Amino acid sequence: MSGPVEDEAMVRAYSEAVPAAAFALSRLHAGRRHLAERIICRGRGRSWAQPGGPLRGQPVARLLHVADQAAAVAAGMEDAGTGDRCVDTDGLTVGQVADAIVAGAAVRLLSVSLSGQ
Repeated sequence: MSGPVEDEAMVRAYSEAVPAAAFALSRLHAGRRHLAERIICRGRGRSWAQPGGPLRGQPVARLLHVADQAAAVAAGMEDAGTGDRCVDTDGLTVGQVADAIVAGAAVRLLSVSLSGQ
């Protein structure tokens, strides 16, 4: 599954909702410059078509503000140590990021299985 998980309370909520499941939480990280590039690209309609497209057609100043907010959330997650591992997405394709997530999850779940947790 995928989706935003910004704090430990949300991690607990997922874990409690599916108590028999083992989770490997990968936090995706993009540097401020890459965030801004991606957000501006989405604003110009040159990326995935998010339902409702909240960034599409927005002025650059607004898009840069969104990038600043995203960078602040990312910094908070970094400081809190959210996730089992962090995948740096700068310069990677979607496929490469997916491969890194799957590989990391497999290692995490295997180590949990072997330790009996």
